[in-house]
Amino acid sequence: MADLFARDTGIVLLIAAFAILIALPIQLVVCFKAKKIFVRYLPTTALAVLVITFYIMAITAKTWVAFVYLIIAVFSGVSLVFSGIAVGIWAIIKLVEKQKGN
Repeated sequence: MADLFARDTGIVLLIAAFAILIALPIQLVVCFKAKKIFVRYLPTTALAVLVITFYIMAITAKTWVAFVYLIIAVFSGVSLVFSGIAVGIWAIIKLVEKQKGN
């Protein structure tokens, strides 16, 4: 872990900042405001499709552009993880509210 900040890690910080500061709050807002289950899981589904698509593009590309595809796939994957964390937070809050209501 100490090697992470030893060199130029601008892309790593960009990925982490986007996932924590943008993807997580957006998914939380969508989970709490959406009434339909389709709308609630739409960002998570879109991110999963992006991860799979860019990963397939990365392994099938024959040039250096595969590296760019892989970076985008990792970027989307980290955002997908934090989107899943947001859904988990929402589910725990709903469970606690249900327990408190009884």
